[in-house]
Amino acid sequence: MPTKRCSRALLLSHYSLALRVDAGRASLLAFCTIGPVPLTANVRHHRAMKRSHHVLLPSTLVALVIGCGQSTQIPPTTTATGTNAYSIDDVALEVKGDYHMRSPETPPHLTNQPPVVPAAQLFPLFSSRGVTIDVRKTDYRYCNLSHSQWLVLRRQSPPRFPALWSPTVDASGHRLVVTVDFKTDLFRPASMPEATFTNELARMETVIRSATGQTDFTLRP
Repeated sequence: MPTKRCSRALLLSHYSLALRVDAGRASLLAFCTIGPVPLTANVRHHRAMKRSHHVLLPSTLVALVIGCGQSTQIPPTTTATGTNAYSIDDVALEVKGDYHMRSPETPPHLTNQPPVVPAAQLFPLFSSRGVTIDVRKTDYRYCNLSHSQWLVLRRQSPPRFPALWSPTVDASGHRLVVTVDFKTDLFRPASMPEATFTNELARMETVIRSATGQTDFTLRP
């Protein structure tokens, strides 16, 4: 069994972690280039393999609600501690697991919450599925779009959009962002220039406003 922090020994600058779950297995692909920044891909493949065989458990209710393409009814009542006890890759893996529980596949949605929420608010959903990581111990931001809004974005080209990101930029003006690619069903973390990240949010806003008529829709604070 791999140790909890074994992946953190790699030194990398720009990386792209692809997480893909098939019907009977979960595969982990990592693409990277050598550099000075440590990889935060603390993802345990054996845990993903185990979970991929029983995605409808342990909560049948949650599985049924989400599997029908609707939003989970679990009220988000948690707040982040800001300690980031888990990497953004860990959180992305759990989001990815839930992504495959509805058709067409889209990330989970928390009802009665704004389009961008602390990832910590996913804690009740993750807990209901027996996930062991405590997402409350992170300060990442999650793109909390509805199933119908994600479906609008799925039809765009390229169908790749931010789903999870760090709350601030680093010293070089880059932000850690996980994008979801609806064409390949891959979730990829990358260090993204802030201008690029802002443009991606603007693209999402424009598409959703046009498709839904929500002229005041925004992904900004």
